[in-house]
Order: sequence, then C-alpha cells, then structure tokens
Amino acid sequence: MLKKTKLVSLMLLAGTLAVPESAFAEITPERPSVSLSQQNGKVVCVVEDPFGPVIGASVVVKGTTNGNVTDMDGKVVLENLKKGDIIQISYIGYATQEITYTGQPSIPVTLKEDTQALQEVVVVGYGTQQKKDITGSVAVVDTKDLLASSGSSATQQLQGKAAGVYIGQTGSPGSPSMVRIRGINTVNDNGPLYVIDGVSTRNQDLSTLNPNDIESMEVLKDAASAAIYGAQAGNGVVLITTRKAKKGVRRISYDFQLSSQSLGRTPDILNAQEYVNYMTEGNLIPRETIDRYWDGKTNTDWIEETFESSMMQRHNVNFQGANDNGSLFASLSYLSNNGPIVGNKDVFDRITGTVNADYKIKDWLKFTTNNSFSRYHVQSVSEGSATGSLMLSAIQLDPLTPVTYAPDKLPDTMINYMNQGHTLLQNANGDYYSISPYGDSNNINPYIMRDRGTTKRDGFVFSGSTYLDFTPIKELVITSRLGYRYTYSNSYGYVMPNITCSDLYQDYVSVSATSSNTTYWQWENFANYTKTFADKHNVNVMLGMSYSSNTSFGVTGGINGSRSGDKVDLGITKLDPNYAYFAFRTGTATRTVSGGEKRRYANLSYFGRASYDYAGKYFAQFTLRADAADLSILPLQKRWGYFPAVSVGWVLSNEKFMENLKSISHLKLRASWGQNGSIAGLADYMYDATILSGINYPMSGDVSYETGSLPSATGNYDLKWETSEQIDLGIDLRMLNDRLSFGFDYYEKKTKDLIVTGITPSLIVGNTTSPMNAGNVKNSGFEFELSWRDHIKDFSYSVKANIATLKNKVTYLHETLERIASTTSAGIGTMNYFEEGHPIWYMRGYECTGIDPQTGDPMFKDKNDDDIIGDADQTEIGSAIPDFTYGITLTAAWKGLDLTIFGSGSHGNDVFAGYNRTSRMKANTLKEFYDGRWIAVGDNAKYARSNPSNYDKYLKSSKFVFDGSYFKIKQIQLGYNLPKNLLKQVGLSNLRLYCSLDDFFTFTKYPGFDPEFTSTGNAMGLDMGSYPSSKKVVLGLNVVF
Repeated sequence: MLKKTKLVSLMLLAGTLAVPESAFAEITPERPSVSLSQQNGKVVCVVEDPFGPVIGASVVVKGTTNGNVTDMDGKVVLENLKKGDIIQISYIGYATQEITYTGQPSIPVTLKEDTQALQEVVVVGYGTQQKKDITGSVAVVDTKDLLASSGSSATQQLQGKAAGVYIGQTGSPGSPSMVRIRGINTVNDNGPLYVIDGVSTRNQDLSTLNPNDIESMEVLKDAASAAIYGAQAGNGVVLITTRKAKKGVRRISYDFQLSSQSLGRTPDILNAQEYVNYMTEGNLIPRETIDRYWDGKTNTDWIEETFESSMMQRHNVNFQGANDNGSLFASLSYLSNNGPIVGNKDVFDRITGTVNADYKIKDWLKFTTNNSFSRYHVQSVSEGSATGSLMLSAIQLDPLTPVTYAPDKLPDTMINYMNQGHTLLQNANGDYYSISPYGDSNNINPYIMRDRGTTKRDGFVFSGSTYLDFTPIKELVITSRLGYRYTYSNSYGYVMPNITCSDLYQDYVSVSATSSNTTYWQWENFANYTKTFADKHNVNVMLGMSYSSNTSFGVTGGINGSRSGDKVDLGITKLDPNYAYFAFRTGTATRTVSGGEKRRYANLSYFGRASYDYAGKYFAQFTLRADAADLSILPLQKRWGYFPAVSVGWVLSNEKFMENLKSISHLKLRASWGQNGSIAGLADYMYDATILSGINYPMSGDVSYETGSLPSATGNYDLKWETSEQIDLGIDLRMLNDRLSFGFDYYEKKTKDLIVTGITPSLIVGNTTSPMNAGNVKNSGFEFELSWRDHIKDFSYSVKANIATLKNKVTYLHETLERIASTTSAGIGTMNYFEEGHPIWYMRGYECTGIDPQTGDPMFKDKNDDDIIGDADQTEIGSAIPDFTYGITLTAAWKGLDLTIFGSGSHGNDVFAGYNRTSRMKANTLKEFYDGRWIAVGDNAKYARSNPSNYDKYLKSSKFVFDGSYFKIKQIQLGYNLPKNLLKQVGLSNLRLYCSLDDFFTFTKYPGFDPEFTSTGNAMGLDMGSYPSSKKVVLGLNVVF
C-alpha cells in the first residue's frame, strides 16, 4: 500500500515546479555492506528502503553519464562497467551511497534516511543550535534566494519567505524597507532588532548591506527565542551572518546583473474628454474657460510623461580560501539604480566591501574578524505626501494641459505670473513647463516638482566585530567580542525660485543641509558550556554580559531668501544651482542652525540561558536577561528591566510507540512563553521636569508682568519599559524521508505599558506632557509552512508555501485619552487613530450608506441619531492590517536548466485612496469614480456626482476605502548551468546564465498604483502617492573560477 502511495504522489506532483538538486544540502556518503560475487562488466542493483523497493532512485557510475533510474521493482541494470568504477545511488530524502564495483553480479542497497536537514545548524542569540533541538519559533530564510534577486536590500527578500514576517516598502531607489514581525505592537518604532555578525542595531538601513555577502538569515519570532536580547527584542529579532570561506575551497566568483525597469502598475485616470465631462457636470470649470485654453486635441497622459524605462546594474566579485588553520573571504560590490522617473532625479549608487577572516592561533584559541563598509549616494523625489508627492501630481494634473509651452504660446495666466515677478521653470530647449490655466488649484506639473529643487544624501558605514574564542577544556568556549559601527551621513537640498499655481510659489532660493555621525561600540563576554552525561543527558549553559555605547553628533543649517513687495533677496549671490551653498549666501539671507550637541547613550546587560534535553526526546530551555537603560532614557528607579523566557519541546518521533510509523522521520511539539521590552521613542530625559525661568506672568490687575518660572514638562518618574509577553505553541513535522515538511505555530502576543509621547495637556496644565505608559495591544495568529520536494529521473522539483493570519486590537488606552491621532495628515485631515477596541492605527471617517438617486449626493450613517452629520458620526471604516499574508515558491530543475516562480500576497487589508482633496476639486481623478458616478435622477450609482454636497465628508468616507488584497508574482526566473566538461576546457568551475521577470504581474481590485506600497510611518494604508514598485526584466551571469 505504501509503495502505491509513492507512485501516486509521483504522478500527482509530476507537473509541479521545484528546486534544483544543487539547492539541496550536501549529503555525507555512507557505505553499506553488500554481498559480492564475480561477473565482469554488468551488475544488477536492487534498491530498497524500509518500505520495500524504491521507484525512481538514481543509479549512476560516478563521473559519467552511464546510469539509469530504478524500475517498479527497485531494479536497474548497469553495463559496460570496469573494476574500480564507483556506483552512486541517490534518492531525495535519503543519504547518498557510493559502492565500488569489483565484479559482483548484484548489489543490494538499503537506503538510509538523510538526517542532515535535522542536523542543520541554526544561529540563535550568542550561540548555535541544531534545527531539531530548537524549542522556539525561528524562521530560517534560504539565502540562495538573495543571490539571483534584483532587490537591492536583504530585507526585501523576506517578503513571502517566512510566515508572520511582513515587509512594507517603497519602490524608491535606496529607500529602506519596513519589517514587521507578528503584527504592530506599539505606537513607536515597530522595527525589529537586527544583529549582524553579533553587532546589534535597531535603526541601521539594511539597504547599505550587500545581499550577496549574507551566509544565513534567521528570524526569531517568539519571545522565548528573542528574550536573550531582552529590552531591544520587543518587535522580534533578525539575525544576519555574513559569508565565510569554506574549508578546502579556493575560488573566485563574479556575479553580474542588468535590469530594465519600468512602472509596474498604473491606475486608470480620466482622459481629456472624460475630464471635460466631469468638470462641466459639476460646474467646476466653465465651458468657456475650457474652450479658451484647450485646443481640442491635447490629451496628456501624465503617467506616461512622468515615467520611463530605466536601468539598474549590479556587479559583485568575491574571493575565498580556507585551510585547517584559517580562512579568508573578501568581496567587493557595486550597485547603480536609476529609477523610472524621467531624468536622473531618483538614483541610488552603492559600493560595498566585506573582509571576513579567522585564524586558529592555538588549539585552544581562535581569532575571528568580520568587517564591512558601504559608501552610498541617494537622490530622490518627493513622495507619500498629500501635498508634495510627484507620483500624486501625475494623477492629479488635468490632461488638457500640455507638458510645456513654447515661449510664444504661453497662456495669459502664465504671462500674468511672469508679470508679477514669479519665475517660470524651463526645460533644456527653453520651453516653459506648463501651469494649468483651468482655475486656481495647486495641481502641480510633475516636471516642475522634479526640477524646482534637488534632494540628495550620501553616507558611509563601517561596521564589524572582532572576537577571540578560548577553549580551555573541550566542553567550554569563552568568547570576548568587540562590535563596532561608524556611520556618517550628509543630506543636502535646495529649492530654486518657481511657481506652480497662483497660491503656491517661491521667489527666492532656500537651501538646507544636515551632517551627522554616529559611533557605536559594544563589548560582550560570554561563555558556552556543553556537556553530555550518561549518553542521554545533554546540557548547555550560557552566561554573559554586554556593555554598549552610542555617541552621535549632528548639525542642521538652512538659508532662505525673502520677498517684500517687488524687492527680492534671492538668498544666494547668483541664481545658479552651483551657487546654492552656504558659502554664497547673501548678507541679508535668513540663516538657521540647530544641533551641534554631542549625545551619548550607554546600556549594560547581563544574560543567561540554560538548555537541557534527554535522549533527544525531551527539551527544556530557560532564558533571563537584565537590561539597564541610560538615565537619559528612564529614571533611576525604573531603569532596570528583567525579561525571562521558558520553552519546552517533545520529539514524539523518537519515542518507542512511534517506531512503526516509518513514514514520519521527525515530529516535535513545542511551547514557549517569554517577555521582551522596548524603549523606542525615548531620549534626552523626556521623563524629567526642569525649571524654566524668564517667563512673564501678569500678577496684578494693571498691565504689568513679573518674571516667574515654570516646569519644562509635567514630569513622569514612574515611566517604565514597554513589555511584550508572548506565548507560542508549535508543531514541526517531516515525513516521507523529509520530502514533506510541515510547520505550525499559534501565538498570542500582548504588549503592555505602551510609551505614548506628544499628548496634548489640558488647559489647566498649560505646558508639555511627559511620556506616559498609556496603552496595551494584542496580536494573535496562526502560521503554517508546508514544503514538498522530490524528483522523477532527471527532473527535480519542490513546492514551498506559507500563510500567516493576524488579529490586532488595542485592548487598553489610558482613561484621560479618548484616542490618539496619527501625526500624518491625509490632506483631508487625520485618518489613522489609536483607540481602544480597534486595530492599531485604524482608519476613522464617515460611513457612506449610498448615493441619493434623486440628487447624486452621498448619504452617511448618523451614528448618534441627532439628524446632523458631524465629527461624532465618524467610525472605523477600514484597517491596513491584513487578515492573512502568504507566499509560495515553485522551483524545478532538469539537467542544467532550472526554473523558479515565486509569489506573495496579502488578503483583507484596506487602502485609502488619498488622491482627492477639497482644495484640489479641479484635479484629475481615477476612472473608477467617473465610470460609477451618478449622472441623472433615478441613477442607482456607486459614486457621487461631480462636485457633490458634503464633499469634505465624502472624501473622508468609506467610499474611498478599497480592498487592498493582492497577489504579486515576484519572480519568474529561468537559468542554465553550462556543462562542467565544457567549462573545464576554459578554466571555469561553473557558469550560470539566467533571465528573470521580477514584480511583473499584480492581481488586485485596488484601482490605484500599488497596494503593496501604501504606508508612511503611522499613516497605515494611506495611498498618498507613495513610490510604486517597478517591474523588471533581469539578465544575470554567475561565473566561478
């Protein structure tokens, strides 16, 4: 029966795509005992496993093509053999065996389970564990996916690869990704802790790290796994280990990638005639105005005019070599990405280098150093703002207006602007960028937004760790590690005189610049003791301490000209971008300077972990970390935080009662509980209250004032850590000789004592309110991971899939606070709020119940039944938090060809289309609103008429909240490895060519740009012109010498 099951599974999965065999773990050869009898040149191999004959096992003479696969009886006949030939037998899920042919007529082979997947070593905090021994929830990301991806940041590759890990990002070149692990936990920074080669950081931009240099990436999702990092791990931990040379390997490799990219998905907006209809229906633009300025032919597609195809290229070369005493790995990489905005205003250039080395000085002493640097330059355009997004302007500007006007064809509106002393911007040909003549609205020409100024930043990052491992006895390793990171960054921008419309102009130059540097170092000392007693009791104890210091210095300056009547002070001595620097400021320009103060923060920590397992069946682990925050963060009596965790595991597959279930190779149940912390958002003694003097108070009835004093803030000496407490229940299962793998987790995470800042005090208090612990949040969900791998003769394949659900709710908010508003405006007021009983940063607005068939005006739900639609009627109309996210990877290989298809998606998340504003009623809009609008009495319309009543409430209603669910095929890649016998003739070890379509296909009902890119800070789910993703055609080359 089991043999039939195998055959059926092969037939059902034969068309499924999967991984190349080269992607599977290398297998240690195992030589079984065989019976021998003499027969020259021919042998019959019979291959079995504990179930009986194995169908489809590969039997081949090593180093040749002489071979075949076993038949229904597990047999295969090899001919033309000579004595000494090595016969290699392999099958997925089993250890490869090699047998020397000595003339025997038959070879019986019993395949043995390949346990290497379970023996895989996984990096955990301050040590490693075998995968089979882990009792927490740790996601291991396959770093092979990073090598052929066109993503410039390592974190971009986490999307869809690990259940419960969400990646929010913008398509802007060089922009950082937003990583969220198991939901949104706080009103402050929700980003995880990154630990790169042992060096911790919460705010490093991983776009400066070369993905090709990454050896392994693990995500610690549950509190028990992350508790060893204590106060910094409230949002999870991402462990990154960079590459090292492998023993016995000496090679040079070069990777090249060239990508052609263009805008991935564009919204449908109104063409010229539709725009005319919409404006005239609502009496927004008189018909005579349209006839006066429109030639009846102009139909500008601003999206087409704003975006173009562009190129991205990446080069990477690395060297590695190792022997018994030491190893050296070195790499150098260059990336250049010119984004799809027309011109060269969205650019990211990066040079990175890595040198990793280790040397065994003595048998008891090993030296290791890992170092990397990154030099980057970014030039960007404005995005994600209701009033200043270039992407938004490509939607809003009317199609009746051309891109430019010739100097002798200027409309009278633009001539009037010139006569008023305003500056009209011109292109290289001397033509003027157009300003819409159809009314005084601040709908801006994208080219004016691009060319009126420049925003750029550049920086340098040097980071690494150097450590010594002492092994005084076999069971004990003592590590002393110094981690360090130095960063500097400069940002610079200017705006030249320009006008975009009658009420938005600047007649002088403004320049701003910031320079900052940060020096961080951490010294950690920890010891790992591992011992096995009586062959069954396995113990590991780790104890350590950590001290870190972070010193920063920064200064920001600006100069601004001015205009008073007809008198203009440009601010710089010459109207030329080359003079837009502080050295060329005029004597009357306004100058501002801030910063210039050195800040230093220090942290001290003690930590320990004890692990025990009995006979590989019963596991237990206890962790405790104590963290002391800097006194500038928390008051003395609250500075220490203690973060415990405990986890247990039971490997049922090692129990005697499971011995007869041969199809199950590994089955483990695990459970964990733990606490982590966070102090994100705190700095500079915010809890403290000092006395300010020089305040004037009216102390009598006459007009006279006395000098007095007042506290700088209310003060809060009870301020303490945010604490996240999490339980996790999980199952790990491997079946059918590890061809089938399954993982399951349920978690419940409660974050309490949320640190809330920026609270508006009552008029009685009258000054600044100090931060307070004022809220609780709960996240819970299920996570599933499933994979299958197999092969049929020369064709190998696998399927990997994951899905994660998420429920998020604010469970408590301090009684003095009804709700907390987001700091980001949607152009029509605040949309996102933090309020008890709702998802974190939910969308609050008016519930539109329909469109009045008689008038075409929107109707709203009167929540308090007072017959007045006002603020009290606002309610939850959407949430950006998805019900579940998922990813699927299909890979296949046949001979030298390999194919990968990867997709990821999100379901149940809402997106607010913030493309319209009351101050931009003459702006163009989505065709969705035009096609479904009310036109005549009796229409049962989906959307209101043009220019309806209560337009301000309509724009902030549920009619503009859309289902943001999507599925995106992130990659379709086809590769080919040239035959090695050909490569040897030209001195190459390997040569792979590949072509890939990245982010090419998106399936969604959302009518806007890209539902994957719709969050800015705590403005979750608001699409206000965020930079969308680009679809790419990628050509790649990998050469190994």
